[in-house]
Amino acid sequence: MKTGFLITARLKSTRLPEKLLREIEGRPIFAHMLDRVKLAKRVDQIVVCTSTNPQDDRLVDLAVAEGVDYFRGDEDDVVDRLTKAATAFDLDFVLSITADCPFSDPGYADLSEPSTFPMGLIVTESRLTHFAGSSRSRTRRIRKFGVATLPTPICSRCMICR
Repeated sequence: MKTGFLITARLKSTRLPEKLLREIEGRPIFAHMLDRVKLAKRVDQIVVCTSTNPQDDRLVDLAVAEGVDYFRGDEDDVVDRLTKAATAFDLDFVLSITADCPFSDPGYADLSEPSTFPMGLIVTESRLTHFAGSSRSRTRRIRKFGVATLPTPICSRCMICR
């Protein structure tokens, strides 16, 4: 069974434009986030899922520079983008996270069962088959079964630093 980490990313932000490319210690925030996600041991493939908007070309360039695969899809339909990316990379199991979570704890991706996730954590996992059906059905199933959204714990409590 092939597990993929799908990272939804776009530069189209109105509150903080191009926030993913803002730098911390000389590197884009998104590069730091990719470094953390790469620490997950249970993941076979990491894919940056961005849009076909030319504005997001720089995210593709960054993904390539960081040695991460990418998929370009619909700018507004995230479910469609995730589904097509999972299909394109032949993933059986999907973990998903938004790119604006640089402090996410990749250790949660290595937990064997969603039932072991800490109370209150918004994390579940999905098999690609949960995405099947109409757009409305996909949306309902994604809400029911979920797509993993990793937490941003205080470092002293994260699974990597324990």
